[in-house]
Amino acid sequence: MTTLTHLECSRCRKTFDAAGVHSLCDCGGPLLARYDLDATRLSWSREWLGHAPSTMWRYAPLLPVANPNSIVSLGEGMTPLVRARRLGSALGLKDLWIKDEGVNPTASIEARGFSCAVSMAVEKDIRSVSITSAGNAAGALAAYAAAAGLQARVVVPRDIPQANLLECRACVATVAFDESPGDWFPMGASKEPYFLEGIKTLGLEIAEQFRWELPDVILIPTGIGVAGIEKAFEELEAIGWIPSKRPRLIAVQPVSLHEMLDAGLDLARIEGIFPSPEGGACLVALRKLLAAVALPQE
Repeated sequence: MTTLTHLECSRCRKTFDAAGVHSLCDCGGPLLARYDLDATRLSWSREWLGHAPSTMWRYAPLLPVANPNSIVSLGEGMTPLVRARRLGSALGLKDLWIKDEGVNPTASIEARGFSCAVSMAVEKDIRSVSITSAGNAAGALAAYAAAAGLQARVVVPRDIPQANLLECRACVATVAFDESPGDWFPMGASKEPYFLEGIKTLGLEIAEQFRWELPDVILIPTGIGVAGIEKAFEELEAIGWIPSKRPRLIAVQPVSLHEMLDAGLDLARIEGIFPSPEGGACLVALRKLLAAVALPQE
């Protein structure tokens, strides 16, 4: 199933046995999953995807789970790629698309990361997991831990959105407002190697949905999504599925709440997609980029 060979520190390049349980490198650097890409290229083809499940697990050779019975899936991935014709016309862009991550389980991209990370916890017999989060990640970990039968603890701020707090408690996660000692394995972005591997599937899907011809520009809310997309494209090039040309990846920092909400309402009014505030931020950033620089118009 997987072609995983080892883990590698993203800072010092020290390698680790993938059979062990690891979080960060001794130097504090996040660990990256590495695969036998030569073997992947020889044993896997794009035609194989025609018979693969319609979830992110269709990319199993480039995901770390060795035993299919360890996979914890709620149907995440293969989210719609929606052509934004009306918005594109209003902005002067002829080929504008929106990847709608809101249709994932738990309504966020975090579902991808925790499907992979929790699956690896199951495979390595880790029974208690934790995360410190202000929102979506807490709810997503709680949901996937519940699906796997694991104990979960989420450390959240006291002003966490009530919807996220309710989701955590509904999934029987232990909710704490302060860090406390305990035998909990830390999860989430850059805390262990496998969350990024789930996020990476966003880039794999973009390539597949564009029929292996990558777009010119991708805007994405800042965070681990950018690293995941870059890793996906590197691996796809190594196995010969895409050319070396890369899109311009633009990480969008949060803008003012007023701007994000107004842009989100515009997107709902024009395209029928009501995004998260982060999604609204991408539209704000796109408008500012178009005003400041020449992005490809076709």
